[in-house]
Amino acid sequence: MPFVDEYFQQDTDEVLYVLCPFITTKLFEKLLDGQEEVVIVTSWRKDHLLAGVSDLALYEVVKKHPKWSLRINDRLHAKVFSRSFKDMIFGSANLTGKALNDDSKSNFEVMDYAHCTREDEEGILQIIDQSTLMNDEKFMQYSEWYEENKDKYPIPSQESVIEPEVWEKEFLISSLPASLSPRRIWEIMVEGREWNRSWDEKSAAVHDLEIFGLDHTQFETYELFHQEIKTKVLNHLFVDSFCKQIDTDGLYFGRAKQWIHETCVDDPVPYRKEITGYVQSLFSWLVELFPERYIVEVPNYSERIRLL
Repeated sequence: MPFVDEYFQQDTDEVLYVLCPFITTKLFEKLLDGQEEVVIVTSWRKDHLLAGVSDLALYEVVKKHPKWSLRINDRLHAKVFSRSFKDMIFGSANLTGKALNDDSKSNFEVMDYAHCTREDEEGILQIIDQSTLMNDEKFMQYSEWYEENKDKYPIPSQESVIEPEVWEKEFLISSLPASLSPRRIWEIMVEGREWNRSWDEKSAAVHDLEIFGLDHTQFETYELFHQEIKTKVLNHLFVDSFCKQIDTDGLYFGRAKQWIHETCVDDPVPYRKEITGYVQSLFSWLVELFPERYIVEVPNYSERIRLL
């Protein structure tokens, strides 16, 4: 399908977002030759891997490129390709030979072109946020499972190789707020303020709306949004457990990082330096939402949060 090929080769210095459940690795590597930065979301469901429509070798290709990343989402059905959210092509075609070749054995596919709307961008970011970022540790789990099961019949049901238990998900690092504050979420998502692209601040806002189950379009004022997110935070297990560590003597920043490091169920557990941003967010969120209860101070050059 020349249309797809041509789109991929335009503006190779822009970030290319690829959301596609089935990807043939060799074809993919050829199509994206020369791309500097690519964000890929695909499916590695058990039945997809054993049937051969999903390919673990894709991760090895991604690792060759410093600015490429691979995320797994076994609920993905969409085929969407966007360049920096300026425009996109979408339709029925996976990145496979049967879908993209133009011969007698090819599938009949339809693709269309459109400019990305704000809602399109938010939808893509939401899918990315809900997907598992692949790393060496997780890839080893997939590889070991595949080697143990590749010759077994019948093919397993539609399950994921790696999927945390529901109760565990409440204590994943990714279940904590990532935005600087609820006010920043409102400014970015509702008021359309400029967002910091160096750390993808808008994606953090989308992430936080998702984990707290909020639709920002349903609130007419920030005050109403503030009250609802305040209620959601009070009922969040991880945040509630964190708040129980705070007393009138205060919880120092270093101790807060240590507690999160020891409490989270992520495997592998993040390095302490990776937790810094989440602690900063928790401090600012609690003070903004509950100013009558918490205060952040910096006694002796060490930041702490304490009860009033």
